[in-house]
Amino acid sequence: MRKTAILIAALAGLSAGSQAHAEESAGYMGVGFSGIWSNGGSVYSNTVNENVTSGGKVYGGYQWGPMGMEISYNHLGTYDSLFAGALVSQMKTAAIALAGIYTAPVAPGFNLSAKVGLAFTEAKHSCVALCGTGTPSNVNTKELGLSGLIGLGVGMRMSNDLEVRVDFDHFGAVHHKVDLTKFTTGYDVMSVSLKITF
Repeated sequence: MRKTAILIAALAGLSAGSQAHAEESAGYMGVGFSGIWSNGGSVYSNTVNENVTSGGKVYGGYQWGPMGMEISYNHLGTYDSLFAGALVSQMKTAAIALAGIYTAPVAPGFNLSAKVGLAFTEAKHSCVALCGTGTPSNVNTKELGLSGLIGLGVGMRMSNDLEVRVDFDHFGAVHHKVDLTKFTTGYDVMSVSLKITF
């Protein structure tokens, strides 16, 4: 009788452990707005919003306990270049990122996360006026590249399925090109998003 009770207790413990593990593994998605610090238009000296601009991101992933994988689309801002007060060109930057993520609770309802990964970037320079003039020449160009990504985040759980997440991400050495002039620069991104777990 005693052995039977011990066996039942052990099976109950395994079942509870399996259920807890299953609850820790879940898919999620989120959307948010970003503030971006960069010199994305630094090839020109009179770029508007060169240091701070706005953007956004959409992301999704899957968490296995504390470990997870996340893919995201990041709009890294639009940078206006002026000449004599008139808009002559724009630089628009975006990135698709794939990262491993580690999340750990720090207090009831709060967690910290860290991520590391790679970002496939696109910097698109579009001529608006005075095309073909200047040094470098003001022409349409596009540059693709691969950048490293690191980030830290704080999550605040609003319910079992809903969380507010604040992330700080750094995209390093994003490639840009204007005419034949190439340069790289980093992007620091602070974002606030709503994350839904399912």
